[in-house]
Amino acid sequence: MANILILSKNFETERPMEQALQLLGHEVFCSVSLTLNNYEKFLEQSGSDFLKYFPIVIFSETLSDDEVAYAIQKTAFQRKYFMRKSDQMIKQQIHGREILNIQTNFTLEGLRLLLEEVVKSKEMSSEVSTDIISDLNLSKTERKTLDYLIENEGVVVERKLLCTILWNEVSASRLSELSNITTRIKYKLKNKFGENIHLQTVWGKGYLWKNSDD
Repeated sequence: MANILILSKNFETERPMEQALQLLGHEVFCSVSLTLNNYEKFLEQSGSDFLKYFPIVIFSETLSDDEVAYAIQKTAFQRKYFMRKSDQMIKQQIHGREILNIQTNFTLEGLRLLLEEVVKSKEMSSEVSTDIISDLNLSKTERKTLDYLIENEGVVVERKLLCTILWNEVSASRLSELSNITTRIKYKLKNKFGENIHLQTVWGKGYLWKNSDD
């Protein structure tokens, strides 16, 4: 079972999805408030920790690309898996985050299989993150950086996005500081395990975390 947040502009549009998720045993909350221009007001009313209870976020087809990008940017510092109702089969990436597509004409069985895959991936990612991080003597900022990269395994995370997540600003000094942080993480990985085969710099783009057997 997972806690799932549905972001939409219309409650009625989401009732079939909400009912299907509840039949599968998931806790579901549907919000029409977390869209452009409403985010800060929503947090004032619900509390800043509200979003932490929902590791899976589903974007309705009623939201525009700008609204989806806005919501992802606002929750980029948290561990989340993003999904979007769409007629397209291809995966999307916004702000360096991968978005899985749910067909608008979804079936209960198809939805069950997709969520099982997401939950399993979440659990495995959490185990890997815990195993590796617990063996390293990381500072708070190093840990936050590594945690985010592991969460987005296989995705090149842009340097500017990481600066925004860590300090909520992008500047030459912050980019330089980020380079120092990733250099220290690489050194600690190599010092602990004999080599660094996980954290890679993709020049001109950002950083990539990948499994050793990829």
